[in-house]
Formats: sequence, structure tokens, C-alpha cells
Amino acid sequence: MFDVLIIGAGPAGGMAAKTIANSGYSVAIIEIKKEVGYPVQCAESVSEFCLNTVGIEKDDRWIKNAVKGVKIVAPNGKFFYCTEKRYNVDRHLFDKSLVEKAVDDGAELHTETKAERVERRGDRYIIKTNKGDFEAKIVVAADGPLSNVATQLGMLERKTFGKAVQYKFDAKHVKGIDDKWLYMYMYTQELKGGYIWIFPRGDEYNIGLGGRVSNLVPRLRKFCNEMGIDPEKRKSANGGLLPFEFVFKTRSENNCLVVGDAAGLTNPATGGGIFPALYSGKLAGEIIIKSFEEENPEVLKEYDRKIRKTPFLHPSIIKTAHYYANWKDEDWNRLATAAHGMDMEDMTVLWGIIQGIKKHHWMITRGLEMLTIRKAMLISKRYS
Repeated sequence: MFDVLIIGAGPAGGMAAKTIANSGYSVAIIEIKKEVGYPVQCAESVSEFCLNTVGIEKDDRWIKNAVKGVKIVAPNGKFFYCTEKRYNVDRHLFDKSLVEKAVDDGAELHTETKAERVERRGDRYIIKTNKGDFEAKIVVAADGPLSNVATQLGMLERKTFGKAVQYKFDAKHVKGIDDKWLYMYMYTQELKGGYIWIFPRGDEYNIGLGGRVSNLVPRLRKFCNEMGIDPEKRKSANGGLLPFEFVFKTRSENNCLVVGDAAGLTNPATGGGIFPALYSGKLAGEIIIKSFEEENPEVLKEYDRKIRKTPFLHPSIIKTAHYYANWKDEDWNRLATAAHGMDMEDMTVLWGIIQGIKKHHWMITRGLEMLTIRKAMLISKRYS
């Protein structure tokens, strides 16, 4: 029997495994994929603040390049900034490095292993898989946005999703883009709350879009053509579901903790999920260690209380995601025109929004929403 069984070897599961195994407890990781971190389903960017917060040292093996921050572009072409040093990473190698460190500290990795059912028996869990049964005192559900574990155990009450699709291009096929910035094109009206992104990555570019609409591929191809990029020159394509809003009864109950995408921690306004995955995995690992040291399973309930207080679940982010779904092109055009060329942290932007609320009737509702969106963007630039 293992002290801890972790279902899923993404950044949340890898971070939890690394944290727990480093303290000498027995850990098994089961991963449905043949290879950890592949195929990639992510735009692959993390802030420097994220790496420092969770204690991950930068490694040239998985860092593709550094950028200054994000340019937010309105449909009329006007833009403003959110500056925050970020790194575009190779998610395959990034995820793999976390799990390798856990394995080096004694964790067992079982790939091509699907958790089919999780059963609570007395003070332990039996995890039934396609490769036999595993037994553990504690389970960490890091099994992604389609998490079966949280549903089976009655912890998750409901969830809604968006969709995303992404093309990867060699840099030679993308011209006229300043590769020192990430780009978010705010076509939220057309994409029902979603946006299009361009992420320069040194020798390549990720170009994708997400939203709550069904015609993602035609719209992505259209955008590529508008930018002078031949979509047929892409070297790969991927897609997946984006957690939008998950409602949990609790994320820690009966010796089971839910982390990362499985816990609905992905930012619904930006789609960013690496930082919340790493943070929740580390937090879960630390609380599990504490519960073992104190020989008190009740300690595990701290995880739910603490994760609910993090910036990842800040009310302004949830509100902003809903506002995006209702914002029209003209709303973004007005905001970006007022803030053109400015940093969102600049108080001049805030003053412009306040003045707009005073002067224009149309700004009363949207202006108040803009204040919430600004707050969410300032949180998101570091935490997603």
C-alpha cells in the first residue's frame, strides 16, 4: 500500500509527487498517457513570479524564450499592456522534469494506466485501473478537467467548459510580430467570451483561440490568413477543453484532494492553468505531509479552505469571465482607445475609466465592469 496515490502526471500531479516524495513518503503516480507531458494541450507560458513562488528553478532545457508581458488587442487594433516577465516553456519537457524529480526521490510512475474507479474502503482507497488495483491511504486527483475522481466521490457538483484549438508554426512562417510580447486578441463577442492568442516561442509560434463556440477551426484559419500566415504551413495542431466554471462542494474530503484543472482552478478569463496547477499541487503535498507528521487526517481539510482563499479563485476573475461573454467589439474598442499604449497598472487607465463613467451614459454599466476587468487582469498577469 502506498502512502499517496496521484492520478495524473501533469504539472499539478507532478508537483504534488515531487513535494511528497522529497519528504520520504511512498508515492505512486498513474498516468493515462504513454509519455508524460505529451501530447501538449496548452499555450505553454508561465510568469517568473510563478516559478519563484512554487520554488522551481529555471532550466534552459524547457525554457523557450522570455517575454515582457501581454499586449491586449481590441478588434480596432488599439492595444494596452499587462507587463510581467514571463517564460514560454516546452510543456512536454517541463512536465517530464517535475515527474523525473519525484521519481528520483522514490516515487513510482505507471504510464498508460487509466483510473477506472476509485473506491473508499475503511481508512484507505482502492484504485481500479486497466493494469490492476492500487491501494493508498490518500488520493490526489490530478486527472484534468474531465476528472472522474471528483465526480465519483461526490465532491464536484457541476462544471462547464469552453473549447480551444491551437496551431504551431516555425518562426519563418510568421512575420511582423514583436516576439518580446504575448498577444491576446479580444474577439469576445464572436467567440462568446473567448479570445485569440499569439505566443512567440523563439524558433516557433503558438497561435490559437478559445471560446464557447463550435466553429473554432474555421475562425483560426481565417485569423491566420488575416495575419498573412498560411495555416497550411502549421507543423502541428492540438485542442482540448477549457474549464470555465466548476462548482465544488469541497476540494478535500475523506483523504482525497483535488488539484489543478481537475479542481477547476484554470483562470476562466484567460485559460491560464499552469500556475494554479503547480501551486495547488505543492499546497496539497505540503498539507499531506503535515497530516502524516501530526498523524491527523483532519489536517487535510485545510487544503480546501486555503485554496479557496487564493487569487486563482478571486471573485473578480469569475465575474470578468462572465463579462467577456457579453462584451461587444465596440466595448473593447472604447477601452483600448482610452488606454492605447498604456500599462493596465498605470493609474491613468483607472482615471480614464472613472472619467468615462462620469461623462458617458453608455459607460455606467460597462465602466463598472471595466474596473472589475482591470482588477482581474492585474491578478491574472501574475497568477495565470
